[in-house]
Amino acid sequence: MRKYEIAEVYKNKNDIRRSFSFIFSSVCNKRELAKLKEAFMGSTVSNVSLDKEDDYRLSFTQKGTVDQCDADLKKIWKGSSSSYETKKTLFRGQTSGYTGKFRLHLNNKKAKGTFTFASVSKDSSVDISVTADHSKNIKMAQNVADKPISALMEGDEAIASIHKVELTGDSFTVNYEGSTSGHFLLNALKFLLPLVLLLVAGILVYVKQNSVLYWLKRTKEKIQEQLKKFQR
Repeated sequence: MRKYEIAEVYKNKNDIRRSFSFIFSSVCNKRELAKLKEAFMGSTVSNVSLDKEDDYRLSFTQKGTVDQCDADLKKIWKGSSSSYETKKTLFRGQTSGYTGKFRLHLNNKKAKGTFTFASVSKDSSVDISVTADHSKNIKMAQNVADKPISALMEGDEAIASIHKVELTGDSFTVNYEGSTSGHFLLNALKFLLPLVLLLVAGILVYVKQNSVLYWLKRTKEKIQEQLKKFQR
């Protein structure tokens, strides 16, 4: 195998999409590749194809929930997995964590490939990292999709963040962490601002009332002093 290209679009735990392409030399046995093609199956797997131009390209796409894609990918490549978890915190709102482990079993530790991960989630802050034995980040313009990612996007979706790496080897892991801290703080402000304004207004009314009472008290005292002087 010459190289591989994997792309993934993450929206939420109910919607992840992937494309896999493996490039084989033209001298490879087509019958053996056809048998390999048959292994790419599952409820989340579609568009399985084996094409030849200068080289053979074996490819397929995957779409489903995190759990569904996890079940199918494990059947194709033992040791691969997909997982998702959420947490709620006081200051960051809801945080979501997604992990995809890819164990391609290519029997070639020097295999070359690329992996592109794009988030189209509504998380206000996003952190993406890819770990592998040997990897190199590829600089990309944020919010701009390359061809494999564009093919996976739907409708008017916008990229929140994109990350691409060059890989050596047949195993790697992607970690995604997103949070709704911006939305959480905005909602908190919407809730707290009226209370703060009400509190400030109450304080002003209290201060004003006490000022009026103090003024009335002083006025009364002065009037009493003047009456005493008049009586004398």
